[in-house]
Amino acid sequence: MKLVLQQLASLLSIFGLLASCTKSKDQKSCESGPGLADIPIHGHLPEKTLALTFDDGPTPHTEELAAYLHHAGVPSTFFVIGSKALLQPKTLEILRSQGHLVANHTNSHPDLTKTGNAAQEVRRADAAISPYVSGNIFLFRAPYGQFNINAITSINAAGLGKYYGPIHWDIGEDLTETAAADWACISKNISASACAALYLQEIKEKKGGVVLMHDSVSYITELVKLIVEPLKQEDWKFVRIDESETIAQEIRKRGGSPGASGGTSYCYDY
Repeated sequence: MKLVLQQLASLLSIFGLLASCTKSKDQKSCESGPGLADIPIHGHLPEKTLALTFDDGPTPHTEELAAYLHHAGVPSTFFVIGSKALLQPKTLEILRSQGHLVANHTNSHPDLTKTGNAAQEVRRADAAISPYVSGNIFLFRAPYGQFNINAITSINAAGLGKYYGPIHWDIGEDLTETAAADWACISKNISASACAALYLQEIKEKKGGVVLMHDSVSYITELVKLIVEPLKQEDWKFVRIDESETIAQEIRKRGGSPGASGGTSYCYDY
């Protein structure tokens, strides 16, 4: 009986959140935008500048990680999964209030080259994350970085022109002798310190860029500290990805305000 009541409470919570995602009188319609590109988008940044991005949350590690980043003055971007976001709305509110950017990583993390539901995946995630997006900055990253023209065409045709992407990355692609990927470090039992050393090696070799990490990794906060602290001592700069001027220009075309943080005003396109 207790389990049934807990499940019922969870369902009521989800229905309540979905209800809150319906358009209210103080919300505006989204400006029509050109939508997603059919190529991976890289955020061009100056040398010794990094934009940290985290995929696949929210998870039980997200709030601890976000708190550290906020304390360290490292605004970051979290590409979240819609189905998880529905279960952790408080976490998304915390991300927004701390100046991090909440972005779309589909509803269930499928390979978009192998599904016919690309538009539904993005729209369902959009419904979950829109109340926690700052300044109508709607960014999208494809799961695994995989997409094709059919997926992009389907998403754009579904009235999601406010989105820009698919946002790619420069650092964190794979585990090699001179580079790291946090998910691969975990799978091969590589320690946080050894993984951080490889990330630092790639970061310095490439002189900056967009970093891919995952808040689903168990030691993610420790790993990030081991990367951020030494780089800050060497005067590296950490920015949110919408500070890339090339990305900021595209956000403006879609009615967004690069650099916006917090607040409750956002648009709907449906």
